[in-house]
Amino acid sequence: PCPGMDYVTKDDDGTLYFSNWTGGVGTHYVLGTAQNCVAAIDPATEEVTVTNFADITGGHEGAAFLYAGEGRFVLSVFDEVRADIENAEDPFTPVAGLNWQLWSYDPASGDAAPIESIDWNSGAIIHQKVDGDVYSMVPGADYGSTKVYRSNGVEAEPAFDITGWSFRMFRVR
Repeated sequence: PCPGMDYVTKDDDGTLYFSNWTGGVGTHYVLGTAQNCVAAIDPATEEVTVTNFADITGGHEGAAFLYAGEGRFVLSVFDEVRADIENAEDPFTPVAGLNWQLWSYDPASGDAAPIESIDWNSGAIIHQKVDGDVYSMVPGADYGSTKVYRSNGVEAEPAFDITGWSFRMFRVR
């Protein structure tokens, strides 16, 4: 039931989690497509469980679900109140604005909350794990710059800035 599952992550137990990218949020609100969700595949039983982003976030849609380590996930969460959905003529206009926050989520406790040190953004955050840390590449409003944050899945601190929109990192040894 999860539309556009083109984002995947794996936890320490080998469970795979598939989720959508940001465009699925716009199609849900503007075109009335299915709610966005995370599909998890248990490696031992191959059983699939589905969780709607709205159930994690208190009603908000989300995207880009990533395992950050130690049982925690990060995800981009869309605030539909900040966006002008009712007047949107296409599904990408509301999701392209600064209407997203990066959240932390602990499925064991159910705790989910914004990571306050990362500003409102376009939601098009790309994550890369390097040496146990999560680096979140947050594009600027015009995609002319990227602020990279280092995170442990609960808190984040600025690591460095890049000119242009960066969406890949590679460890060079």
